[in-house]
Amino acid sequence: MPALVLFNRKWRIGSDDFVLPAIWSASIRLLVFIAALVVYITEHSFHKCPGGSILVVFIIGLGVLLSITIILEFIIAIISAQGSILNAAPRRYLPLVLYIRLFVLIVEVIWSGVGAFWVFQEWKTQDDDDKECDITVVRLVKTSLCCFWVLIFTFLIVLWLLFGPSIKQDEEMRGRSNTHISRQLKAVAKSNWEKRCQWLCCCAGKDVNFEAAYAEAAEILSRLFGTLDIVPSDVAAGFVLMQLEQQRRICRGESLTHHHFSLPSDMLLPTIPVSDVMDSVIYYHKYSAAIYGWPLFMETNLCCGACKLFPACTCVSCLRSSPVTENDNCCQCHSAAIMTKLGVEREDIIYWSFHNKIFQIPFMIVVDNERQSIVVAIRGTMSLKDVLTDVTAEAERVDIAGRSDIYAHRGMVNTARFVYEKIKELNLLEEAKSRHPDYNVVVTGHSLGAGTAILVSAVLKDDWPELKCYAYASPFGLLNAEGVHFTKDFVTSVVLGLDLVPRLSIHTLNDLKDQVVEVVRHSPTPKYRILLGGCWYSVCGLPKLLPDADVKSPLLGTPIKHTNKTQDAQTAETARASLDPHQVSFANGEGATPSATPMSPTPSEMRMNIELYPGGSILWIREADEDSPKGWCHAPSAYKVQWATYKQFDHIVISPDMIPDHFPRNFAKAFDWLKENMGEQMEVMPTQV
Repeated sequence: MPALVLFNRKWRIGSDDFVLPAIWSASIRLLVFIAALVVYITEHSFHKCPGGSILVVFIIGLGVLLSITIILEFIIAIISAQGSILNAAPRRYLPLVLYIRLFVLIVEVIWSGVGAFWVFQEWKTQDDDDKECDITVVRLVKTSLCCFWVLIFTFLIVLWLLFGPSIKQDEEMRGRSNTHISRQLKAVAKSNWEKRCQWLCCCAGKDVNFEAAYAEAAEILSRLFGTLDIVPSDVAAGFVLMQLEQQRRICRGESLTHHHFSLPSDMLLPTIPVSDVMDSVIYYHKYSAAIYGWPLFMETNLCCGACKLFPACTCVSCLRSSPVTENDNCCQCHSAAIMTKLGVEREDIIYWSFHNKIFQIPFMIVVDNERQSIVVAIRGTMSLKDVLTDVTAEAERVDIAGRSDIYAHRGMVNTARFVYEKIKELNLLEEAKSRHPDYNVVVTGHSLGAGTAILVSAVLKDDWPELKCYAYASPFGLLNAEGVHFTKDFVTSVVLGLDLVPRLSIHTLNDLKDQVVEVVRHSPTPKYRILLGGCWYSVCGLPKLLPDADVKSPLLGTPIKHTNKTQDAQTAETARASLDPHQVSFANGEGATPSATPMSPTPSEMRMNIELYPGGSILWIREADEDSPKGWCHAPSAYKVQWATYKQFDHIVISPDMIPDHFPRNFAKAFDWLKENMGEQMEVMPTQV
């Protein structure tokens, strides 16, 4: 940070990102150098090989090139380790060394051609009658050449991934007004993100929703990340620093919550005991997990999953179609996994669809005779198409009878519309009710499926007043304030631990970006030390005792001193300015300098600025000793359950648990423990986090 400039281009790598790669490269070449030296000293039969003189020259030249390369790699590592993330001045000579290293690489490629010329010529191997040439030498050269060409191929792939835009664009924009700069930067960033989305989903096919989804996803991603002069490793280092800073604040008893949202939190806290809903929350989770089909079933049954699944498969199903099954595979593996996991019979299945496109997601309707309910289960994110749905996060009005003031996450609104229209088109709930008139309707889902389930429930509530919804790991940015109040009596959103997704929205991501920029600006530590420390902490956990606010940390550097909100905002703005020379504001799209001409927000920007919150009443399942730092190897020993408000999730907590806590298997582990200890760890009032 800032991005490395080579050949008049900004690359997606920083000048401080070469420490570990250079050491790794030098180590590999040192091993090859030692092997070549040993062969040259101990083996003499290669002089008698066909082209032996060429081989001698090749090995000597290889040794010289390896020596030069090893020295250059160590020089690159030493220079790259200087300074800090923002202080690139001590690394100002790195581009010159990289140019020299690139020239040596070209010589290496040419020299490898000499070896290829010799090794693929006709040669005689050693046998009882002919001892002219030792096959060991030939094999060594072949192995060396193969390794070298693999490294070259890998280098070209990395080069393509790191290829950056020309800096001429920045030079052309100098002298223009900040308004023009801002608009042009936005357009370029959006175009780049749209191309990346199209490249990632190149095998997903196309339909009428694809182009719109690409454009909307690119709009959001470009506004969040498009104008910052950062590289991916800067973000990783910032996350490590942010985790330490958050843990320090927790140790000081400070809250991590933010207070810029306008929804009053005291109106959303249920007063009923947690135990009244806990049994249903635990029970219906199996449906939200089962709809993922055979991949999740196999992942949770690694040893004997195939043995359990095979008897339920129907491998002649391609010869006939089932009236209740849509888009399952030839052997109906998804259907088999669902029936095996839930223990239901085929006649209990009203409908299941595994059709998956943008804004169109798999779901099923199953009759549960044990609880006398008709369960609508909606699948979560499992494909790149689903990811595009997740990222399409602008606000859009929800079509609810008698309500025109409810807005929600656009991608999930479109997905909920697909599920609702399919249910109405086929009269699926009416059919289920005709079979079981006394059964209640329950809607459930996980992740993307949870957000969709909440919106489907909101639309169906008028037709089915007894409907209940249990949403697991629903995203934070789902409903506006009116939607939250509308759903709080029949929707229970379940959050596990430090799960990232229930804290994820446009606003929380933007807050995290500002905080990461701030901690990076305050850290004088080289990036490689930060990343190595992050790896160590991920495995072994954070230290129990972190330095006080006025003590310099060897990893964090000078800790951040928080005084007041105004000063914090000014600090974040200053930090952002050092990374973003054009400084496009997220909130209103204006340039930050006084001379900038304010730009009118576009309709898309206005929709993105609508505050969205988690849906329904929030039930939070936490580790009993959650505040103590942990690593990847940690296994929770006990849990506690409490009602919570959105304010406890209006920030992203950097932790090794932020990803695992989202997975259905971790929910299942927590629920297994709670079933055995029901009532021991139940709370009503939220705690400060």
